[in-house]
Amino acid sequence: MATSILTPLQMIAGAALSNNSGISLANVWNATVNRYTSTTLLTPFFVAVANSASANITANTLANMFTFCSGTVPALADNTPAEYANLGINTSAGFTGIITDQGQSYLGNGNVTVFVQAFSAAQGYASAVNDYINSSINSQQYLGNTFTTMNSLFTGNLSDVNLAMGTFGADLKKLGVLIDLDNLGNFGSPAAVFRQLVTLTNLSPNIQTALVQAGLDEASISNLTDPSVNVDTNVQRLAYLAMQNITGTDLTQVLAIFGVTTPNLATMADLLNPVKIFPNSFASLTVRTYNQDTSSVLRAIYDNNQGTVNSKLLIYLPKYVLLLASPNTITYERLSRIIPSDQALANKAIQVSLQQIKNITTLSLAQLAVAFSNMETTKDLPAISALQQAVPAPVADYYANYYATGSGPNGTVVVTDLLGAAVGAPFTSYLTNVVTTINSMQSAGILNTLTVNYNRMANTVNGVYNVHGGDVIIPPGPGAGTYPNADSALNALISNAAIEVSLIASSYPAQSGNLNTNFISMAAQLSTEDRNLALASIDIANLSTTGRGPIMSFVQALPSYGLNTEQNGPSQYLEIVADLNTQGGQAIVACLREGRNTAVLNAVNVGIDTNIPSNTTTPIPQATLIPSTYSESEATNLVVK
Repeated sequence: MATSILTPLQMIAGAALSNNSGISLANVWNATVNRYTSTTLLTPFFVAVANSASANITANTLANMFTFCSGTVPALADNTPAEYANLGINTSAGFTGIITDQGQSYLGNGNVTVFVQAFSAAQGYASAVNDYINSSINSQQYLGNTFTTMNSLFTGNLSDVNLAMGTFGADLKKLGVLIDLDNLGNFGSPAAVFRQLVTLTNLSPNIQTALVQAGLDEASISNLTDPSVNVDTNVQRLAYLAMQNITGTDLTQVLAIFGVTTPNLATMADLLNPVKIFPNSFASLTVRTYNQDTSSVLRAIYDNNQGTVNSKLLIYLPKYVLLLASPNTITYERLSRIIPSDQALANKAIQVSLQQIKNITTLSLAQLAVAFSNMETTKDLPAISALQQAVPAPVADYYANYYATGSGPNGTVVVTDLLGAAVGAPFTSYLTNVVTTINSMQSAGILNTLTVNYNRMANTVNGVYNVHGGDVIIPPGPGAGTYPNADSALNALISNAAIEVSLIASSYPAQSGNLNTNFISMAAQLSTEDRNLALASIDIANLSTTGRGPIMSFVQALPSYGLNTEQNGPSQYLEIVADLNTQGGQAIVACLREGRNTAVLNAVNVGIDTNIPSNTTTPIPQATLIPSTYSESEATNLVVK
């Protein structure tokens, strides 16, 4: 039976999208543009633009209409701000038309295949780049002051135990199951060895005899092998004496049980001596210790290859292993009274070193041996080996400066940072501010002269000032004079308007500044979207315009998009572009809600049966394949007789 992947809502949405319906430019943006172009100031301006063809207005003059105040107060004539001239001009709908056209291009200009590719790629880029941005931010607090070296970090602290990891791994491999990594607190003690032994087999009569001969009674021997008992120091000391006397055949038997193949072990007591059990790697064993200023040092456990233990460990090992052991663990102070003190110190250092390996207590010795044997280091990478911070500040700064190009927290990228024009985000809020300011300026009479000028532009292209013979005579007031044609008259009015806008800018800096801030912010946002699209390698103009694959993938992803409800994220974006006047558009929003519902229901184990079976109800004809088995006669004929 085929896996079912579609719900009824997805099928409804998919049918609409496949038919190039269900999405549209944000209504709120369209409405705001209409309020802007329909202000008392700009209504005649756009009448002049709309009727320019009938008056034979040239392309250059139309271009002047949308550039004459680009460097002063562009909002007073829907000009593209001069600082963003690269965004171009729209000689029929102005700068707001450029934004609208950009939004329509994101929607594929009616081709939904283009839109779903752009949206999916934009959301994918946002998700990926945000991982880098957030990681760079977190990296500056990551690990706090616990970072030591990159070697330690990317080897899981194995390099802190021994940089000659291959050699140490080989020594570990030869120890079979001698060491219980879940009992490192007792590493080096006789009890640890005997308890590990009894997990594999019973104590042999000869070993029990050796323990008795050393002075242990039956109860003491029982305690020695009981993991729940904190064995008395004297009992362990006597057990160590017994281990020194376990040699020859008895030792061979013990080593076989443990699977130990390390050479040159003379007595069972040698199993507690790191020099003996790590014959090839003991000299390079290390332990990370900390100074009073919390800086760390990787200290040698042995001073030389003769097995002299580093006495500084008595100063730098943690007190919890030297003097303050937790229950069922043994301190150096106690262990030094059981086995030779130098061996006790080395064992406690090895314990500390091994315990820095994450999840060490869940590993077997064989697994640890494999890890060491196959580990690599930062050898011959001096710049990496010298790092004192996991991610240097300049690296984090690089991501903050070059990756954090979005409007989300810490510069994270949301889908509107790439495709915002289609939903009017944040353009609508900026343009709303512009409309409010223009209306207030109109009410205050600040724009009266400019409004008269724009009305004269409309009258000019509408032939109001035409006289017999083709001249255009503009009456006294802004642009007054006689002109040979409408085009020259309109140019005169444009020049007059430019002067008036400059006067407004100088006389009313607060209002003009407010208009400029909002218009320039819209231009900056559009420019940012272009840059982010380029960074995301999304070329809207060259996306495929055919094929069902992108739409099918998009429809299947709708419920998962619904789970992302961040501001200006995929859920909010798709709700805005969904055409709620159509069933398909409503189905898109319903799919988003379905995704959130499904997550809630799954979390509480409530069953849901929204998926439609996709298996065929008609038997599928099966192909006749080349025979792959032998008949009885064929098999008989192939047998050698």
